Amino acid sequence: MGRLRCGRALACSAVLLGVAFLCAPGGRSFASGVYTTTLARLTSASHHLARKGPIPFVLDLSRHKRTSAVASASHAVPVNHERSRPRAAVARAVATNEPKAPRPGARVAVFGIDAGDWAVIDPLIARGHLPAFAQLERVAATGVLKADAPLLSPLIWTTMATGRRPEDHGVLDFLVDAPGGAVAPVNGGSRRVKAMWEIWSKAGRSVLVTGWWATWPADRVQGTIVSDRVAVPHLRLPETSHAGLVFPPDRWNDLARLRVAPDQIDLATLSQFVPVTPQEFAAAEESARSTSGLYRDKIAHLRAALAATRTYERVSTDLMGTTRPDLWAVYYELVDTVSHLFVKDRRAEVAIGAAYGEMDRALAAAAKALDPDTLLVVVSDHGFYPADAGIREDPSDLTAGATAWHRPAGIIAVTTAGALSGAASAPARWRGGSLGVVSPLDILPTLLSCAGLPTARDMPGRVLPACEGAPALPQVVSYGEHEQPLPVSEQPAMAKAELERLRALGYVSGASAPSSLARVNLGEILFRKGDYRGALRELEALLRVDPLNARGLGSRGVGARAPARRSARCRARRHGGTRIVA
Repeated sequence: MGRLRCGRALACSAVLLGVAFLCAPGGRSFASGVYTTTLARLTSASHHLARKGPIPFVLDLSRHKRTSAVASASHAVPVNHERSRPRAAVARAVATNEPKAPRPGARVAVFGIDAGDWAVIDPLIARGHLPAFAQLERVAATGVLKADAPLLSPLIWTTMATGRRPEDHGVLDFLVDAPGGAVAPVNGGSRRVKAMWEIWSKAGRSVLVTGWWATWPADRVQGTIVSDRVAVPHLRLPETSHAGLVFPPDRWNDLARLRVAPDQIDLATLSQFVPVTPQEFAAAEESARSTSGLYRDKIAHLRAALAATRTYERVSTDLMGTTRPDLWAVYYELVDTVSHLFVKDRRAEVAIGAAYGEMDRALAAAAKALDPDTLLVVVSDHGFYPADAGIREDPSDLTAGATAWHRPAGIIAVTTAGALSGAASAPARWRGGSLGVVSPLDILPTLLSCAGLPTARDMPGRVLPACEGAPALPQVVSYGEHEQPLPVSEQPAMAKAELERLRALGYVSGASAPSSLARVNLGEILFRKGDYRGALRELEALLRVDPLNARGLGSRGVGARAPARRSARCRARRHGGTRIVA
């Protein structure tokens, strides 16, 4: 393939748009190729480019509320789905007995909810549900978490954990390229820089990390890591396949007894979560006998997701009581999974409400288990569009662009565990306060400052007002590279289970292609930051190594002119796909 030369950045921009966007047919699907998949993964911030429609909402930076923008009829989000409750001005404490913010060096905790959205939480609170979230809004400073596209969970949660952008930390997709042309689920080995649990450990402080994205194999830390692979494939883990699932390894036997298996979620339990007929439940039990069936049957998948949530909740509660970590971070995927599976189902309101109810109970339990003066950050990576948002993709179809449903307005709330549990009062300057619009890059600098640890110059985020008054520490240049854990061989059964789960959620397809979308996502990131040459470099490199796109060149051969190459890419998109090999 000949080199594509661009004399100016604007020309590069035009070519990249032609490569990444303009070839898209109206009905996109994962089976239509690498670049189709890229478009399907664009979140709503970029979704309007492919649809040639307006962004459905804007973020009001000055008033900390979301407002509706003029939207096309095909992609409108009703105003009543937006959170518009005004925030009171934040008063400074003057009384001598006013509760104080966490002292420097205090314990900190992060409670992560994938796809948590104020637009769903607020109506549930108004109807008398979610008592913990209702208390959170009374005692916390809250805001909107806005991540940059592409809105993919591994990228955003790793950004929060490292304080670094995806192009720096290296986690760029749900999958990573493996030797021999296959791909495997993303893992901790993909990360290039230190995460917060490594930073705390190096400072001599204890950590507890539960279920966080891309933590397998578990890092060596001062404390405990329960990786994101513990609950996903645990139904069929051979006795010898738990290497790397937890650190330290000798904790495995104790933690294994805390796991909740999907078959422990019986019909009565599940019916309290979502209406399920005996026939549906029987079909789910039959489907769960195989890995592919487990994640392709909606009810079987729900049982597995609920079991995973309760596993990580039990593990966290049990370990917090015995280890009292200086840093605790937990990640829950349930809301995102249920939203993808049920948003267009007749039972959507009940199922999604029940998922938030599960998170509400877990949040209340966490607040009680933590020391009262622990700084508690409740955060999500993105929101989730409602069923009437005008999005054409099927959110649970493995051939559809599931991430098109990710709304780029997540949640963030900062308070103390004691204020949430009722064991202590919250500082007046937090109660009902506004954090405005917050970036995932701001999470780690804020945690570091509140914990009395220095931020780093290579962390572009800011310290949120939650830690105002903390002594300013000299910045370090960088916390350095990720110290890779001991090598662990990928268990085929484990990889297969995770791939099937990603397929069922629509994040990857079952068609055929030899590479992940890491280069495509990186190309999009570079393009959005104005590095057009870098973006073009990544996409051209993908074309050189991708036989599907090369095959699309047909008889034109190497050295064909740029217009011919673009036409070939369009054909490759229509006839290609993504191959997942476990």
